[in-house]
Amino acid sequence: MYCIIDVETTGGHPERSKITEIAIYKFDGTDIVDQFVTLLNPECHIPEFISKLTGISNEMVVNAPKFYEVAARVVEITKDTVFIAHNVAFDYGCIRSEFASLGYEFNLPVICTVRLARALMPGYRSYSLGKLCDELGIHINGRHRAGGDALATVHLFKMLLDRNHGAISIENPYHQFDHSLYHPQFDWEILHQIPESPGLYYFRDENADILYIGHGHNIRRQVLDHLSKSKSHRSRKFLATIASVDYEKTGSPLIASMKAAIEIGLSEPRYNQADRMTHKPFGLFTYTDQRGFVRMKTGKVQRNTDVLVGFQTLEEANQALYRWIDEYGLCQKLCGLYEGNAGCFQYHLNQCKGACVGLEAPESYNQRANQLVQELDLKYTHRVIIDKGKSDDEYSVVYIGQSNEIGWGYLSADEAVNHPEEFRYLVKLVDDTKRIKPAIKSYFSGKPHPIKLIDLKGEEQ
Repeated sequence: MYCIIDVETTGGHPERSKITEIAIYKFDGTDIVDQFVTLLNPECHIPEFISKLTGISNEMVVNAPKFYEVAARVVEITKDTVFIAHNVAFDYGCIRSEFASLGYEFNLPVICTVRLARALMPGYRSYSLGKLCDELGIHINGRHRAGGDALATVHLFKMLLDRNHGAISIENPYHQFDHSLYHPQFDWEILHQIPESPGLYYFRDENADILYIGHGHNIRRQVLDHLSKSKSHRSRKFLATIASVDYEKTGSPLIASMKAAIEIGLSEPRYNQADRMTHKPFGLFTYTDQRGFVRMKTGKVQRNTDVLVGFQTLEEANQALYRWIDEYGLCQKLCGLYEGNAGCFQYHLNQCKGACVGLEAPESYNQRANQLVQELDLKYTHRVIIDKGKSDDEYSVVYIGQSNEIGWGYLSADEAVNHPEEFRYLVKLVDDTKRIKPAIKSYFSGKPHPIKLIDLKGEEQ
């Protein structure tokens, strides 16, 4: 989603000027879906030469709202959009400066239609808005007024979108999608259909075999970012192989990441190598020995191993395990950090209860060891996460129960649940949970904002 914006101001410097008029058109790539246009009282004098240029006089803005009075509306209409303007540095800078004076940081990705036009429409004599629109046949109803200039920029941007097959990458916005780089069967129309919502996307070759599985909060943006990467030989080889793209909406980014983890593990797409390998090459593992003790060990992560927690280096993993040994009263020898034949070093300091020399039974020791395992394995057990669904009339549900019971599903908006435990029977439980635990850990380690988070022990959060 885009917001095409233009402002008129009291001067030519973003940080020293005040806004006298603002126009915002929210644009979905095809139609304007919302708009906001108003004069503003700059709370300062408008110079005469500015009034002559824009037609906005001091008398016209006396009763106009001040910026702080419309700030909430500006935030609302621009939320989760890309800020687009002709010479975007000026308009964006002016609005950021106004918000900064209110103690608010306004921050959006930006695209400049001057730079975009130069990249996609080379050879014009001038790229000023007035002259470029004249040459392209775009009528400006009110030059140097925010509404007229912004609406003309909407038409210009749509023309640029069409020139680039409807594809504008936020990561690389001025990239031209050159047909020669892509597979001859690639259907560019699909790019108009991919939604700006959480889900998965699949790049396939000419035989419909999966080349790559991606997921995220905004799959349209991510697909376009992938397709705009053409600098390296490997990237160009990848682009030339993609014959089609399909996608699946999930509503919930957590469901998207869990589903992707399972599908990547099963189908092993050739371009998902980085996803199949852990980003942290060392980890902490657990197992039960022949005597019945829950043991810990650190080491290099191998494929298809269940890792409690990952680390960048072995030293980092060992230091963390030392801390947990002290915190949970564990044995260095049973954690693989002491190789002597007798009791561990901590035992000789009276800080180990003697599991390493047979003085503590497995049942007693394992209570502390399992407490650490439970904390590291999945900290947020006994939770139900309710978030947006694939459509407005449903919700997504992620169930995290005990004994590795994890599943997801969808709930109709008019469907009633009388007790939290009923959610278990509304989801499809996953057979192999070890693939999706990293996705859940990552979700909670960030700043999740689901519609509702329910503690199955009875507390709604």
